[in-house]
Amino acid sequence: MQVTTFLESFVFLPLGGFLLLTSLLGVRFLNSVTSRICRQTISIGYVNLRLVSLILLINACFFAREQVVLTRIYASPSFAQYCGTSGPGSPFPGDAAKDPVAAAASAAAAQAAAAALAGGEAGLQCMAYKLRHERNWWLSLLSLSVWLLLWRVTAMVANYDTRLKVLEEEKARELAALENARCELKNEETIVGRAAAVKKVA
Repeated sequence: MQVTTFLESFVFLPLGGFLLLTSLLGVRFLNSVTSRICRQTISIGYVNLRLVSLILLINACFFAREQVVLTRIYASPSFAQYCGTSGPGSPFPGDAAKDPVAAAASAAAAQAAAAALAGGEAGLQCMAYKLRHERNWWLSLLSLSVWLLLWRVTAMVANYDTRLKVLEEEKARELAALENARCELKNEETIVGRAAAVKKVA
């Protein structure tokens, strides 16, 4: 198993999906924990990066690499020789009799399979190489999307928490001011009552 496939399938995607789910549940404790994890700073030489930014950058590099490799595969003569001349089609053809796009995709897949079988072991290796990099391309795209969403959601949650703390502090100050005003009013009423009692006695 390639390093890219292992990292995308068993590290980045599960971790990103779990953190994204916990940040979207609306539980304040989970939001704060997720935000704290994603904002952990990692030092690489003189550069300080947050964890979410670092993984997002790694995912972008993986995706760019797979895009370059697939572009070379589709442009190579050996791909046209062993894997057919058509571009990649839909992986879910469905009912080919009703959908012309699905019919074209099925025809392209059949042509590619026939060319691969006709090419023998080299054709099958070419087809497997292409399919492996297409799979890695989709994994990289999905992981990149998840971490990009997580990057934005954690920033929004952190901003929301900051505003909520400010509002709670303002509310506490207003309640304290109201309590002080109530105590002062009560003291004034007590003083006025005592003064009235003294006047009555006099």
